[in-house]
Amino acid sequence: MLAARVQAIILEAMPKRLLLLIVTPFMMLAIAYMTWPYWAAWVMSHALEQRGLQVRQLVLARPTLSGLAMHDIDIQLADMRFTAHNVSLVWSLNSLLEAKLEALLAEQLVIGLPGPDASAPGPFLVPEPSLLKRLPFRRAEVRTLQVNLPNGRQLRGKAELAHHRLYLDLQEHEQHLVMSTDASGTVRARWGIADAQAIDLSAQWSAAAGQGHLHASCDIDFDILNELLKRWGYPLDLQLSGNGQVTLDMHLPIRAERKEDWLRASTGLVQTDLDVQALRHTVASSLAGTFSWNRGQGAWTWKRPARVRLGQTGQALSADITGAAIQADWRTNPIISLPAGMALNVQHLALGGLSIPQFEIRLNKASELTFSDHWLLKTNLAAVIDIPKAMLNHAHLTSCTSQLLVESEGEQVLGGQLHVQSCRIRHAGHALALSDLASSWRLSGHTLNGSWRLGKVNGQRIPARGEWSFHADRNELKVAYVLPSTAVSDLGSIVDAWLSNHGLRLADGTMQANGEIHRRDDQWMAQGRLKTHHLRGSFRKRAFKEVSATLSWHMQKTSMRLSVHQIRAGLLPGPVPIKNLTCRLELDSKEGLLQRLDIPKCQFSSLGGNIYAKDVKVDRQQPHNPFIVHIEGIDVARLVALEQQQGLKASGKLDGHLPLDWRADGLYLVQGTLQARSPGGIIRYEGTPATRRMGEKNLGVRTALDVLRDFRYQQMRIRADYTPDGSLRLKVHLYGHNPSYAQGRPIELNLNVQENLPALLRSLQTGGQIEHEVQRRLGGE
Repeated sequence: MLAARVQAIILEAMPKRLLLLIVTPFMMLAIAYMTWPYWAAWVMSHALEQRGLQVRQLVLARPTLSGLAMHDIDIQLADMRFTAHNVSLVWSLNSLLEAKLEALLAEQLVIGLPGPDASAPGPFLVPEPSLLKRLPFRRAEVRTLQVNLPNGRQLRGKAELAHHRLYLDLQEHEQHLVMSTDASGTVRARWGIADAQAIDLSAQWSAAAGQGHLHASCDIDFDILNELLKRWGYPLDLQLSGNGQVTLDMHLPIRAERKEDWLRASTGLVQTDLDVQALRHTVASSLAGTFSWNRGQGAWTWKRPARVRLGQTGQALSADITGAAIQADWRTNPIISLPAGMALNVQHLALGGLSIPQFEIRLNKASELTFSDHWLLKTNLAAVIDIPKAMLNHAHLTSCTSQLLVESEGEQVLGGQLHVQSCRIRHAGHALALSDLASSWRLSGHTLNGSWRLGKVNGQRIPARGEWSFHADRNELKVAYVLPSTAVSDLGSIVDAWLSNHGLRLADGTMQANGEIHRRDDQWMAQGRLKTHHLRGSFRKRAFKEVSATLSWHMQKTSMRLSVHQIRAGLLPGPVPIKNLTCRLELDSKEGLLQRLDIPKCQFSSLGGNIYAKDVKVDRQQPHNPFIVHIEGIDVARLVALEQQQGLKASGKLDGHLPLDWRADGLYLVQGTLQARSPGGIIRYEGTPATRRMGEKNLGVRTALDVLRDFRYQQMRIRADYTPDGSLRLKVHLYGHNPSYAQGRPIELNLNVQENLPALLRSLQTGGQIEHEVQRRLGGE
């Protein structure tokens, strides 16, 4: 009671102003403590925004004697977003007015990385390495760290800071990415599945007001890289293996002012010296140059020709790339500009089992590669392509302008299109102007399926088209083609360029074709069908006409099967002209040698008569393959006219048969017989001045000339034998009379003639050679 009374007396006696002065500070402290989360959040947000961060949300709890809790933090930095939950600052009190930060603890931190559609990067923060030493706390920990990638994937892990060293451990599925950095600017990273399957990276970086620098080197095992990318969802189509080294020097000039321990900068120039060397085993490459980047625009300048090798010792691809700087613009739809004069020199290229020797592609004017959302790649190229003599007799492609489109959806390539607007080819002295060539394709797994069309050749539309496919997993290429019925006059440019050197020219008629070419590794197969109708033209300056045929073929690397289902020809050229040919045949060959021949029926007209054969079967496995050629009504006058012998005329008709036998060493004719039809014919030989001079000296020659001046035969029998060495032996028996010689008594003549048939046929082509041969032989006798 006494104490209460004393307190009441003191309060009554104390002035009211003094009481208010004592109570007010305690009331203000109470109000500040109650409103702390609000005004402290405003102060912190303002400070962060001064450093280039946009604060979306910041929720604080009331401080305690041991620390400060922040419930939710949502911060935007350029195109990156940071969201944190349950963040705590832990401190220790040295005295009533002094606290020391001990640790920064976060239950969860989510970082969202910008996607490819993000706008050009705005201001960003670059920490100095020494910042790790000057942080106000000794330890930091993020128990759950989540990084959201632009493709929708997520990396999860944790982050720790201790002893001035930052440590990150992230993983997705079975992959691990471990990174650490310290105050000296040394960065070490390991990316892999396990210690035995990992790629190590070491780098040294620094940043200060006005400049930055990063130097990194990495030893790569491509087998591990393939597996990592495969699990990440980006398998390499080129199955690289072996190992190599990549060195990167990057300079980052930063034009910005210092903001305490951070450098606040806008998008600036990035300059990179990239050097890829000594990639061994299946990849051996050399690439060195400087890459510069400034506000969405960049350029690549070569230090030396780039060298690329794929496959064991470059068996798949060996190429060098030379040229001036390459320009890039990434501000809207990315555009890469290739300079005129840039060249790709390919020493070797193997695709789908097809081996292509050295060739070169040079850009004869600047070209562009354009990237967009739907079309991953679009390019217009104007190039010169040189293919050496070993390929296509040195074809030279000039002024080749094309457009390439590659279609994508997100990160997946779906297909594309290639359109060649114009291309000029010089081959074997001929010029071809190609235009409007097109091809499109779709990608499914490891398989490309596409279609193509030829377009125009020298201004003439060629309606050839087809489909193609490439199976990368089994190195298999297929090309199918279709040529609808087309006038050969429209194909004249192609025929002249590729076939005229062989003496073939087409003038009229139509043809159509279809088929397929199949290549796998070093094996290839081609099959097709060709149909011609009323072809007219010339072969080695000898005319042919009305050739209609239907044939098919099946070819492999060392063998071929040809089937002529039907062929009809009004006229075929040769030493002995052939008319009205009708034939069906099928043959097999291996390594250029005939293995099997089957001719159900073949007949034609020649020398005024008919020649035909049936059921001809030849098999090289059999020792004998006999068949008979039948001859009906050969006109002796036309046969004699072939020799172009001066002063020789004859008449009559010959019938007979020629028994042929195809043996292992070639074709034999055994006892072939020809005989004249009744009533026979006439032989008149006036001789030449040379033979008549011989007759003045030789009684036998004079007698023969007298008899043959007007010899009327009733019988003519010819026996013929032929061997594969070209030897033709003829035994000719004539029976008749000369009304002006020996009172017209019957005369019998027997002649033995031996000739080399190939030489005889050549003489029939040149004409006049038999006369010289007769003079030589009679003169020798």
